[in-house]
Amino acid sequence: MVQRKGKRRVQSSDLGAEENIHIIGRLTNDRVDVLLVEDPESENKFAHITLGTADGVKPVESNSELETNYKDIVPLDDYVFVKKGASIDGAKA
Repeated sequence: MVQRKGKRRVQSSDLGAEENIHIIGRLTNDRVDVLLVEDPESENKFAHITLGTADGVKPVESNSELETNYKDIVPLDDYVFVKKGASIDGAKA
């Protein structure tokens, strides 16, 4: 079984697996707050983690915000520890 979390495929056998993801930038504006990450498994043009959105803004809009505002991304070099297939609140993807 394959589940999707955004555009990233997660095999059911990988659910709960832990990994470190390299954070390479952050875009924060009046619409979204997004971490740009290195993720070769992502099918998005810009692999990212959406941290939050303004009222009325859907998380999927992070994709277009990253493309439109690429010059505003603040470079970072950090890591975040995640479990595959879990959202921030711990719910299954």
